[in-house]
Amino acid sequence: MDAIKKKMQAMKIEKDNALDRADAAEEKVRQITEKLERVEEELRDTQKKMTQTGDDLDKAQEDLSAATSKLEEKEKTVQEAEAEVASLNRRMTLLEEELNFSPRRLTANTTRSPVSSPWLKLILRELRSVPRPERTRSWSLKRSCASLVIT
Repeated sequence: MDAIKKKMQAMKIEKDNALDRADAAEEKVRQITEKLERVEEELRDTQKKMTQTGDDLDKAQEDLSAATSKLEEKEKTVQEAEAEVASLNRRMTLLEEELNFSPRRLTANTTRSPVSSPWLKLILRELRSVPRPERTRSWSLKRSCASLVIT
């Protein structure tokens, strides 16, 4: 009987130890499950952030593309404007040179003219009588007169 009591006592101790190990294992499973849930939550949060970052990147790339195309348009407009300004500057320089030489040419053409007609003298007199501001505008008239005389 003593042996049975000892055997039962040993089995009871073994059962208590098994229950303690089972409780410890269940606690580990609970801890691991909690950790797994936290990691899964972090993973979902990270995936949401990654999706949001991807959307932000797409929007930023679209904005960059739009800004780049606008910049290219503006640069093209600036180049066209610069070309036009250069052209107008060249034209202005040529017109100023022509304006400076026109009176000399008119005088030279008038004095060298084979036809020294009275109407030419009349036109020159009229041109000299025109007030100064309008006189600068009349260079084309003088040029026209000079071309008439030359031809």
